[in-house]
Amino acid sequence: MILKNFQNQKFSWITPRFIGIFFMICCATIISFGGLIYRNFEDIEILEIVFFRSLALITYMGIFLCFKYRVNVIKNVSNIGVKGIFASAVFCSAQVSWLIALDFTSVANATFTLCLTPFITALIAYFFLKEVISRVTFFTMALALIGVSIMVVGGVKTKANVGLISAFYTAIAFSVFAVTLRSNRNLDMLPVLLVNGFFLGAIGGFGGSFSNNIPSNDILLCVIWGVLLQGFAHSLMIKASQFILSAEITLFMLLEFTLGPLWVWLFLNEIPVATTLIGGGVIILSVVVLAGSEISRAFRTEKDLT
Repeated sequence: MILKNFQNQKFSWITPRFIGIFFMICCATIISFGGLIYRNFEDIEILEIVFFRSLALITYMGIFLCFKYRVNVIKNVSNIGVKGIFASAVFCSAQVSWLIALDFTSVANATFTLCLTPFITALIAYFFLKEVISRVTFFTMALALIGVSIMVVGGVKTKANVGLISAFYTAIAFSVFAVTLRSNRNLDMLPVLLVNGFFLGAIGGFGGSFSNNIPSNDILLCVIWGVLLQGFAHSLMIKASQFILSAEITLFMLLEFTLGPLWVWLFLNEIPVATTLIGGGVIILSVVVLAGSEISRAFRTEKDLT
């Protein structure tokens, strides 16, 4: 439906890849507000956050899928099959392991390890999907790696620990999730987010203490996080997987690490260090290079056709 709206000559330069890139930029931008939301929590535990944002995600996706599928909602949800459930479980494990990584090691350690995700994804996608990335994509991946390295310089510790292992597992799990989405791009995989919500909700429900009187402001922030960041943003990522390669999906997610400190700076006046700004600029440059390359290619194709 999205592509059909742009089939006229006026918008012929909007290719499927362009739409996928646009969706991923929007996805990463929305998710990057997670740090700002987290800094505004008053008195709530991490697993309680997981539980309440999962409830919001389940509610949002449940209503959305009911409107989308109407009477065939159960049939379409079940169409994701074993691969969809597997994708949900892997995605859930990636989110949990990321929280463990942040708890056991520094943000610099975890971030630097996670920036390996596009390369791991490219390797897995090559062996299982025979996806070969272009030179431009590989260049932008390397440029993004340099950018993340600059951001965390001086903060990485060489001693391996549970946090580093968890961060590395997060990179692998998210890579597997992206490849699984891509391998099922002909199916509607949006129900994966609903199943993921149940998985995360169960973990948060069993692990949270729920002993404190949670402020209403914290509940509201969990709802915003669950609906916009977990639901809407990840829906864009799933749709993008139909149009761009697996490695490109994880590449654009690195934007989250660039924009996150920017929002905290703008809204909470927490000034980031110079290396964060420089490294973030390099990551943004890598995204601009890839997006610009696709737009340029689309215009050249349109010119050749005319």
